[in-house]
Amino acid sequence: MGLAILTITSHIPTNNDGFCEAGYEHNFCKMDIGRIDDYIAEVHETDKIAQQDDKGSVKRVYLGIESDFFHDLSTIKDGMDILETRPFDYIIGSMHHQVPIYREYLKHLGIPVGSKEADHDIIEQYFHDCKLLCESRKFDCVGHCDVIRCFKTLYDQNAFDPKSHEESIRRFLASAHAVDMPIEINTSGMRRVKEGVRSEIYPDPVILKWAKEMGVRITLGSDAHSVDVVGAEFRGRVMEVLKDVGYTTACYFEQHKRIEYPIEGLAEMK
Repeated sequence: MGLAILTITSHIPTNNDGFCEAGYEHNFCKMDIGRIDDYIAEVHETDKIAQQDDKGSVKRVYLGIESDFFHDLSTIKDGMDILETRPFDYIIGSMHHQVPIYREYLKHLGIPVGSKEADHDIIEQYFHDCKLLCESRKFDCVGHCDVIRCFKTLYDQNAFDPKSHEESIRRFLASAHAVDMPIEINTSGMRRVKEGVRSEIYPDPVILKWAKEMGVRITLGSDAHSVDVVGAEFRGRVMEVLKDVGYTTACYFEQHKRIEYPIEGLAEMK
C-alpha cells in the first residue's frame, strides 16, 4: 500500500529578489512567474491520470502552493495576487527567515544576524511572525514552523531549545488554534544532518506535544524537492512521534476544505 493522496506544493513565484535565498540564482526553487498557469495545468492533468489509473496507488493529486509570508504583504503582492486568483486546494504559509528581505527586517529591528547574543531575540521575533502568519488568515496551514533552527540565521544553529521559548511558541500555537489552522509535520528536517544541525522533523516533538495539548491540527509533508523523498519518514519517525504525542488523525485539503483521516494507515505504507 502506498500513498493514496498527494498534494503538490511548488514554491510560489515572485519577482521580488528579496525572497530568493542569498547565494542562489533568482529562480532557485521557484518557477518563473509566467509558468504558474502551466504548473496548474500539469497538476490537474496528473490528477486526471491518477483518477483513471485503476492499478496505481495514488487516487487523487491536489493542487497546492507554498507561499512566503512577510509582515508587509505588499512586498510580495504578485504572489498574493496568484493566491487569490488561482484554484488552489491547499496553501502553505511559510516563514523563510533565510531570505534577504527577512534578515534585513531583523537588522531594521535592531537584531543583528550573526551575533550569538542576538539568537534569543531572533527566535522570539520569528515565532511572533509565525503568529502574524496565522492571524493573516491567508493560508490553510503553517509550514515547517520551527525551521528557524536551520539555514544559519542563528549564530549557533544547535542552540535552539523550544523550552527556552515556550511562551512565544505557545502564543503562536494559540493563534493557529484560534483560526483553526493546522501546522505541518515536515520531514525535511530529518535530512539536515549534512548541514551540521540536529536531524529531527519539523516541528520539534516538544512543540508538537504543546500543539496537541492546545488542540492544533496537523498536516503531513515531506518537502520533497526530488521524487525520491516523497513520503520520506512517514512510516518511521513520523509515526513514532505521533504515537508518543497522541495524534491519531491528520488532514488534507480540497478547495480549502479540511478533510480529516486516520494516520494508522501510514504504518502499512510501502
